[in-house]
Amino acid sequence: MTTFRCRLRASGRTITIDSVAPNAGAAAYAAARTELQSGAVPWVQVSVCEWSGVLGEFIEPPNVLIFARDESPPPGADQVVVATAAY
Repeated sequence: MTTFRCRLRASGRTITIDSVAPNAGAAAYAAARTELQSGAVPWVQVSVCEWSGVLGEFIEPPNVLIFARDESPPPGADQVVVATAAY
């Protein structure tokens, strides 16, 4: 399990979520899940990166992933633990 920081823009606001997840795709999907399930948007774009809370910086360059409402969750999405969320 690795710590990830995800950022997404949805419904006129920027959301930052720190979580512990098995992979970047799972962390990004967990961040986007609420917006996707609301039905308000057809897709969500998420910037996700491995994050070090101790160092206070990103460890790896960010990936940008896009999830559509009708997509299946990626492997590990059910194992994500959200640590903090800022709206």
